[in-house]
Amino acid sequence: MTSPARWSPAARCLAAGALSGLLMAVALPAIDVPMVAWIALVPWLWELAKGPTVRQGFLSGFSYGLFLHLFSCAFLWTVLTRHAGMGPALASASFVVAALAGLPFQVLIGAFGAWSCRRHGAVGLLGLAVLLPASDAIRARMTTGFPWAFPGMSQADHPAVLAVAELGGVHAVSLVIFLVNACWVACLRAHRVTEGRTVSLRVGMAAAAITLVLLTFGVVVSRDHSQAEVVAWRIGTESDPLAEPREGRAAWSSPPDSRRDERLRAALVQAALPGEVSLGPSRGSSLSLQLDLSRRALGAGAELLVWSESAYPGTIGSNPRPLRILRKLLADSPAGAEAVIGALVEVDGSGRRLHNSVLLLDRTGMLGRHDKDYLVPFGEYLPAPWLFFWVEQRITGAVGTRMVRGGPPGTMQGARVRLGATVCYEAVVPQMTASLARQGAQLLINVSNDGWYHGSTAAEQHLRFSRVRAVETQRFVLRSAHSGITAVIDPRGRILGRLEEGERGVLLVDMPTEVRDTLYSRVGDLPLALLSLASVLMLTWWRRSSVETPSATEGEPGEPVSDGLA
Repeated sequence: MTSPARWSPAARCLAAGALSGLLMAVALPAIDVPMVAWIALVPWLWELAKGPTVRQGFLSGFSYGLFLHLFSCAFLWTVLTRHAGMGPALASASFVVAALAGLPFQVLIGAFGAWSCRRHGAVGLLGLAVLLPASDAIRARMTTGFPWAFPGMSQADHPAVLAVAELGGVHAVSLVIFLVNACWVACLRAHRVTEGRTVSLRVGMAAAAITLVLLTFGVVVSRDHSQAEVVAWRIGTESDPLAEPREGRAAWSSPPDSRRDERLRAALVQAALPGEVSLGPSRGSSLSLQLDLSRRALGAGAELLVWSESAYPGTIGSNPRPLRILRKLLADSPAGAEAVIGALVEVDGSGRRLHNSVLLLDRTGMLGRHDKDYLVPFGEYLPAPWLFFWVEQRITGAVGTRMVRGGPPGTMQGARVRLGATVCYEAVVPQMTASLARQGAQLLINVSNDGWYHGSTAAEQHLRFSRVRAVETQRFVLRSAHSGITAVIDPRGRILGRLEEGERGVLLVDMPTEVRDTLYSRVGDLPLALLSLASVLMLTWWRRSSVETPSATEGEPGEPVSDGLA
């Protein structure tokens, strides 16, 4: 058997990229071992630091991205086989196509990283650590880029690390992870490689210093504590269908106090079982339970009622009766409540084209509306119908192919708070919630239907995006999912209460409405873009003081590529 030391440079690059992609997938929610992220990129960066050819770097980026997406997005197999009814062959082909969606970014980064490290040695690692999260930021802005599996998502359960998202979003957290991995590689090179040892040490120290500054910021700001109280009502036995926990009774029977202008009581309703959920709207049984749960929540003093995506049966135009019943409930509520509901809205009255919308209602009618702008590729539209013709009837179905994009996201003004709403997949788009925060949204709401993910890890992964959005904007996020997971998330990304998949009930939250803006909510990805531009300019025009041409067998033991500085 051939030993790894005798592998060709191209084979080593492929293997290193694949290993790093697999390790990063282990750190993400599908397997969820977050500490692995801090060493996951070492094999890939180690091979790039040797200065391989651009072709070899291209191959390493390809294998990294492929293994990252195949293992972190394994839930797609469940969706394709269980819910779309595809056979193994067709599901495998579709799965690979989906995994390839984000590969162009990793491939380009691998090629550029090989070129920059070949030119600058270990110095290229610092530039690469910046460009990797920058490529993720670009991918998040492209409809077909499949903005999933960001390394920064692995740190949702570590508030001190996740707090860095205030500065540059989830990509700033990814930057910290990449810098730590680059630090490991630079220090290892200083120990193993004679030429450029001083430069490698300096690169490692620089990466460590930047990381220390960012994490210090995270430790300081993560000490904030939100003053919120959550009570969960869950469906119990037939004799006690809505069990109210004892510790919550006092909180929800108390009358409004002098602080009510600065606080809000909201109720998130989850009334469907996974087996009842499809891409289509709610059925009658779920609607009856939703109305009953809503009536009880409003009676407990809820000032804002939240229904999930697909909660409204039919379209608003074709079935107005549930809307009239809901408005009657709002009119009879002690607090004069409002409601946020997910519903399908006909674009032209014919039903041939639909908006997937969020509506803000009170007893008088509609106060605001958001039409989903970021549609799901292959779920709500077909990027290339001539190529993916088989998807229409298997996944999108009759509802999905009629979906139409809405306009730019905007806020909705309620009586007590200004709301920013996103629909399902829009939670994965960080610039959307940042825009809502800039427009003055005090509370973020995400309505979802994750029923077609049932039996996979996707629902938990989807929830994690909302947790990161809360930290990026320092807003509470109320996530209402038709069959789960429904959750209340505070500005530190912590889950204060949740209803699991298939668990029917209500989450009641009493929370403050004061907000503070973050750097990310003000300027978005601009700092990362400027830092990336500076890195590209430095790596492109910075000349080395001691240039050594790599040999044909570069990277082999005993023939390292030297490091140098201008």
